Amino acid sequence: MDAHSVVYDLNFLFIVVYRYLWCPVRRIILSLFKWLDWLSILCLGIVGYVLDLDLSRLESNSFFYNPVDWIQGNAPLVLLLSVSLLAISRILRWWLRGKTNEQKIIDRHISELLDKFRQVCFPELPPNTPIDHNRVTLFKHVDFKFWMWPFKGLFNPWGYWLGPWSGWLCVIYRSGHVTQDGTTVFLAPDAAQNSEGVAGQTWRRGAYRVGSEGSKLPDLNGEEYISFVGRLWFKTIRWLNISSTKAERFDKLDRRVRDYAKNTNTSVESVWQRLKKRKTCPTSILGVTIRDEKKECWGVLVMDSSNEHSCIDTTEKKFRDGLSLLNRELRRYGIFEG
Repeated sequence: MDAHSVVYDLNFLFIVVYRYLWCPVRRIILSLFKWLDWLSILCLGIVGYVLDLDLSRLESNSFFYNPVDWIQGNAPLVLLLSVSLLAISRILRWWLRGKTNEQKIIDRHISELLDKFRQVCFPELPPNTPIDHNRVTLFKHVDFKFWMWPFKGLFNPWGYWLGPWSGWLCVIYRSGHVTQDGTTVFLAPDAAQNSEGVAGQTWRRGAYRVGSEGSKLPDLNGEEYISFVGRLWFKTIRWLNISSTKAERFDKLDRRVRDYAKNTNTSVESVWQRLKKRKTCPTSILGVTIRDEKKECWGVLVMDSSNEHSCIDTTEKKFRDGLSLLNRELRRYGIFEG
């Protein structure tokens, strides 16, 4: 059995498990938590009502005497459990939430809009060019981002001396049907000098380009990932002036990685992680800000290219017209209201 067969079988198994096992289980779990939600609210109401009752007015042999006596005696515990169950239910229902049919239709239309704008940005692409080599990505700026993956810092998900309230640019839509990675997040704080990535610099400046036709970013696509231990080993060899062909190749790659990180305003480790995950490393990137109905900065639109075809200049009329049309359509679908 070859590697392609194994990958195909694993993908098929994943689809079967997701469709016929996880989806029904997910619906059952959501229903259970919905009932748990109502039960918690009911318990809070009952406790509030029972605490106002005068136990001395009930007969000791009454059916309600013992339950009322127990609730009044354990009211703090019942309230704590009810509030905890309500909070857990709400959090898990939010985490397991699914998109409505209306939202799926909107998502499809937004994807089509970005595909059309991609054709405006890269008009000279040859037929059958891989979709992930020329992309258009829409980032939304949020003031608060609780969940962060991958972590920005070793012990702090948001990075050192930062928190979820720091200000972030999050991917919400991307052209094409591949590389739909919604975990990409860049720091875009009020202290603009700390903005991260091309997206962050675009948020800071209004428009930003790296890797023009004359000076592309270092082409790291296809380069082999080297672990932290391996990098430390090769650096030690170079420091000791030991002759090694592999160490010399690493030294050249390491300089290119550092140059790439510097030009894209990202960390060196994040570039190595892209190589580890075999993600595309664009050789040219252009970003422009997106404004809402009030003409306030809402997010960032980033066009990246991994081949010789860079995005056309922002001063060209067809780019301005295409961006204006995209902005109007995004407004029509209520994207800026979310």
